[in-house]
Amino acid sequence: MSRRRRKYNLKKFSIKRLFWSFAGTAFVLAMIWPIHFFGDRETKDFVEKNLVALIDFVRESRFANPELVFVLDQVADKIPYVYGLSVDVGQVSEEGFVLGGVPVFERAHFIKNDAYLISYDEDKKNPAWCAYALTYPEKFETVARPGKFLEDSRTRSRISHDDYTGTGFDRGHMAPNQAIGACYGEKAQLSTFLMSNIVPQYHEMNAGLWKNLEQRVLHRYTRRYGRVYVICGPVYGDKIERFKNGSGVAVPEACFLILADLDGDKMRTLSFIVPNSKNLDKDPARYIATIDEIEAATGIDFFAKFSDQIQSEIESYRAKTIW
Repeated sequence: MSRRRRKYNLKKFSIKRLFWSFAGTAFVLAMIWPIHFFGDRETKDFVEKNLVALIDFVRESRFANPELVFVLDQVADKIPYVYGLSVDVGQVSEEGFVLGGVPVFERAHFIKNDAYLISYDEDKKNPAWCAYALTYPEKFETVARPGKFLEDSRTRSRISHDDYTGTGFDRGHMAPNQAIGACYGEKAQLSTFLMSNIVPQYHEMNAGLWKNLEQRVLHRYTRRYGRVYVICGPVYGDKIERFKNGSGVAVPEACFLILADLDGDKMRTLSFIVPNSKNLDKDPARYIATIDEIEAATGIDFFAKFSDQIQSEIESYRAKTIW
């Protein structure tokens, strides 16, 4: 599967700022290249980690020029510390917005929409997982949010918009409305407002780090990698809290997010377990997890159609930092 051709918009650059950014980057690279080239793996990791910290200081700033961020993203992608593990998975086709097989869950109740696939958990009255894929849109146009979320008649639990009212939790999208709308259009965007696509999230998480990760995938990862595959869903603790209003909706203690990037026959992943909390670190790298950890916490089997060896490589790997 080919990647989208990367484009720069020079009109959006400040030429003076661009010059000094490149000059500074070139100077730093000239200073550290000999150390990295002649160093052992531990030394290389140390150099790469600190170089990435320097790049991140600029590209993760909310004041950074978007085109400069794109340039620095390209630089970061060339650094092994950032790029991470790429596994040869052979010729693989997309199935239900997923690579390597639809996730296996014992209480699977598939709900297929135009732009995303849900496995609904009637016991928890939430999606167990949601899968979708995004490509870089020509325009980031979306329609206005509807006034209410809709009950999904395809579920037995028939959770309604009002079941969340007064609970202290946001109606947290799994398939994000803006990204789906930008990539798939109005009808697909409106389908994300079905209650079968919603889990309880604290506002601070939903409108904070979780939203920032969704925006990062849409605006930065699709532009760099072409088509990006996403699987997300809730994670519950040993003692499950439920809404006390009679609806029985289970409250997750965290949400997981798995990203997959396919380049030819090579695939790499980046995954997170983000606590459903009012107090989260702004740095998503704090919440990087292995897929093995997500499987243990959720009982879901990901990439089940890959061989045991490929699954082992992909699922045991912990990324060193975010892409």
